[in-house]
Parts: sequence; C-alpha cells; structure tokens
Amino acid sequence: MTKFREADVVVLGCGAGGIAAALGVKRNGGDVVILERQQPDKHTPSVRMSGGWLMTLTDAQEGAHYLSACAGGVVDEKLFAPWAQRNVHLEKWLADVDVKLILADPLTWGLSREEYGADMWAEHPSLSGARSVRVSRMATSVPPRFKTQGGMTGDTGEVVGGEAIYRGLMKAVDDNAIDVRWGTRALSLIVDHAEDPPRVRGVRVSVEGSSDLIEIRARRGVVIATGGFGGSKSLVREFLPVPNTRFYGNPDNEGDGLRMAMSVGADLVRMTRMVGRGIISFALPDKREIGFLFVMSGGGYVICDQEGKRYADEYEQAQQQHTFYYRMQEFDTKRVRYPRSPSYWIFDERRRKAGPLPFTDRAAVAVGLYDWSADNQREIAAGWIATGATPGAAAVGAGAENAAAFDEEVRAYNAACKRQDDVFGRPRSSLVPLDSPPYYCVPLWLGGPYAHGGPRRDVQGRVISTAGRPIPGLFSAGEMGQAVGLMYPASGASIAEALCLGELAGEAALASR
Repeated sequence: MTKFREADVVVLGCGAGGIAAALGVKRNGGDVVILERQQPDKHTPSVRMSGGWLMTLTDAQEGAHYLSACAGGVVDEKLFAPWAQRNVHLEKWLADVDVKLILADPLTWGLSREEYGADMWAEHPSLSGARSVRVSRMATSVPPRFKTQGGMTGDTGEVVGGEAIYRGLMKAVDDNAIDVRWGTRALSLIVDHAEDPPRVRGVRVSVEGSSDLIEIRARRGVVIATGGFGGSKSLVREFLPVPNTRFYGNPDNEGDGLRMAMSVGADLVRMTRMVGRGIISFALPDKREIGFLFVMSGGGYVICDQEGKRYADEYEQAQQQHTFYYRMQEFDTKRVRYPRSPSYWIFDERRRKAGPLPFTDRAAVAVGLYDWSADNQREIAAGWIATGATPGAAAVGAGAENAAAFDEEVRAYNAACKRQDDVFGRPRSSLVPLDSPPYYCVPLWLGGPYAHGGPRRDVQGRVISTAGRPIPGLFSAGEMGQAVGLMYPASGASIAEALCLGELAGEAALASR
C-alpha cells in the first residue's frame, strides 16, 4: 500500500457536485484534491452530458416552498432553505466562472407552456412558489481545457448547453489551482477505528496503468460525488421499481460511492427515485448498452404499449416533461410484466427525414460516445429502427406482436387529427397525422439521465448513519442522495442543487474536526 497524497478534503468525482465541493474548500483556504476515475479525454460527467439548462429562483422563500411541494414529503424539509438561499445567487456564481445565463422563452422553449402564460417556467405551475422559478440555457466563450468530445461544439467561439457549464467549471478548477487526479478510481474508505465514533480519514484508490493500491488521506473529510448508479445493472434491478430501466447519462456511474457509503453504515434515501422519462436504448457492437434522449417533433407520433394501445398524452414525452415517467410504470399483475417498458414509438417518413432521432447537443452524441447518422439510415441498417409498409409491420419489426392492434390505433389517431380532438387531450398543434409511409418504430424504455437515491445527508452535506448520526469525516454531493423527490421541479434543477449544496458540503467538510 502506497501513500500518494494528503489533503484537508478529498473529493471523489469531478462533476458539478464534486467541483462545487472542491471550490467550497479552496475558496475558504483549504487544500483539496479531486479524484476522477475517467481520463480527461474521455470525461463524461452528467453535467457535461446535460442539456445545460439551469433552474434559478427569484425568491428564496417562495422557491423553497416550490421545491418542498415537488418533493411530496420524501425529502428532509431542512434541505430546501439552504438550496434556495444559494440558488438566488447562482447567476453571479456562474458569471465568476465566465458562464452566462440565457433566459428561456416559455412560449416557445421546451414544454411550450403557452397555456400557463408568459412568465411561467416551472414544470408544475399549480404548486405553491412556482412563479419564483426561472429556467435559462448556459453559454460561454471559454475554450475547452481538453480537446472537445463529440461533434456539436467547437474549440473556439461561444458554446451553449452542458459543454458550456462544463468548460466554466473546469476553468474554475484551473483558476483556483485545484489538484485533479485523473484515472484514479476510489475503491474503499479509510476508517480510523481508534476514534470514537470511528472517523473516515481517506480513501484507497487504484490508478489506471498501475496494479498498486494507493492511500489518499483526508485531514478533515471526504466528499463523495461519484454520481448515481444507472451504469450498474445489478443496482438498477435491486432498487428501481422497473427492473429493465435504462439510462442515457454517464455510463461510468456504477454506484462506487454508494457502495462505499453503505460499507460504513450510511442510511439510504430515495433509492427507488430517479429523474425519469422515456428513452431509446441500444446495444453497440462491443455489447455496451447506450441510451439516448430523443426528439419526437418533426412529424406525427404515437406511443403504444405492448398490446398496441395508446395510454397517455404523448405530448408530455415529446416536450421532455418528467411526468411521463409515471405513465410508463404500469405493472400487469396477471401477466407479471411491465407492459409499458418497453413501449413503442411509431412515426413516419416525415419524422425520419426531419433529422437524427436523438438530441445531438446533449447526452451520448454530444460527448462523442456515439455518432448518430444525420438521416437515421445507419441506425435503420443496424436494426435499431424498424421499418414497415404499415405501422403494425414496423412495430412487429421492433419486437411487438399484434400488428393489427397498432394499425387500428394509428387509424384512430389519424381520425383524431382530422377532427382535431384527441381522446388523451393532446394539444391541437401536436396532432399531425401519420400518413407518410414507410413507417418506423423503436422501443421506448423507462429511463432517464440518472438515479438519485443514495446516502442520507443533512443540511451540511454530512452523511447520516443508520443510527441517525453523522458519520464523522464523510460528506456527499451531487446526484447520489440528491434532494429531489416525487416530481422534478424544472429543467436544470439537478445542476442547481449540485452546485448549491455541493459547495456547502465542501465548506462543511473543511470546517469539520
């Protein structure tokens, strides 16, 4: 065992929560090191794979009410006030790292909420405090620290989205001379059992290219910010309600931090919760499974269950609302299956010609994990997108069974388009008929960017044990144990939480004894 480094605070993970925690240490005069398992040329933290939206609040008290209402009682109420108090200052915080906010136009952006009015950005406008919410896209002209991944951003000029906030955060790392050890994977925590109660004093790691185990000691505390567990099929099956749930976030989020926290007796919260929606997911030639966040606009669309029946207003999914996740959780007790995961998304030639199925400025395509063809033909040839002369034939090609049921449902949908009156209440503007053969179909899986269950944390980010007491020297930040409950508040809420409470956790870790 080799001793490698000692610092006041050791942070595990170089994503939004981890960098915010490290800044909380460094800006208060502490010595900090970040350990990141990925290499810089293959660095795909969730914040970089995101759409780069950010939820801000105009009023801390009203914002805290809204966050609490969205949580539905499954998050410690004490966490919302510090999140909201720091959130109202996020625009300045980001300006300090050369990231600007471009306020979204609620009449045209994202959820297209014209029925809510011109001043509503919250995903759940009927809840208390919703009018305090704003959603912006992040942008920067900061050049990349490393060669840009993916094809949607350049090395010069202004970039927007996840790449923008990522560049700003990496600039903050450089400006504050924060030590990042790349290719360093945390394996286990170092616990000093001579203290009463036992205290976390560091972490054992493996470094890429070496067979040695190395100890990195923390004088004050360790902050776990390793992301969720969506990259671990075993943890997904163990904890999430739908065992075949799939993800389009960082594929290396395999629950390393969760396992370490559990090993020292951490209590767990919200393990069945996630930021969810329908996603498409396929196996690459090397057998790795990869998920994509997709674009439904560009033509007509319907989503059917495995029996060929529509079951909800697909506009929720088309506009990236997180509520569609709940529509897909149906369980059939007689046939012992989840009949809506997979569901089947049916579209026609009009949508195929409109452009790539996935968003190309976020998730796997944006960071270079996969290069989706502009006309979708490569994916059709690979069998990812099934095609047919009829909707039913396309559905059967995608794995469904009853072609006639799909054909009948599309006929009913087309009739609704002609009447401009849909049984599920779809907005009239979305009622575009499926009448341009050939037809296409892809399986639609219950999924999302990440799972946010993890160790229980208090307002200082301290990890709480199953006995209800803080585990000395152990803190957490970011996705793992994130303060998001039953309903996702608004686009960019998770990044806001990671920055606000991550910084607080770093400050608290430095102050601990």
